[in-house]
Amino acid sequence: MKCMTRLLFISLISWSAIIFYGCEGDTEVEAQNGITSAFEVSGMTCQGCATALEGALHKSKHPLIHSAKADFNTKTCKVVHDKKMSVQDIEKAINSTPKFRVVRVIK
Repeated sequence: MKCMTRLLFISLISWSAIIFYGCEGDTEVEAQNGITSAFEVSGMTCQGCATALEGALHKSKHPLIHSAKADFNTKTCKVVHDKKMSVQDIEKAINSTPKFRVVRVIK
């Protein structure tokens, strides 16, 4: 997936600035270091839940997971992981939490 950089243009009377922010999709570093898998997850009722899910999948607990990004609005979680870790292993890790359950694997 190509990274699409977004621009924000700010103009004021005496100066103008271009601010680069964000990057849609996975970074190249993540793409080089692992596989991205996405899941629809039930149990996320607020942004705090998304943060808790990310914490439950932190690499200190699961060394083969490089990163996890949960999105409360879409009820999804994207996980960048080592190719040695299967999608089923990640699903087990999510389902082992007391609150969250995988509804379906997106990719």
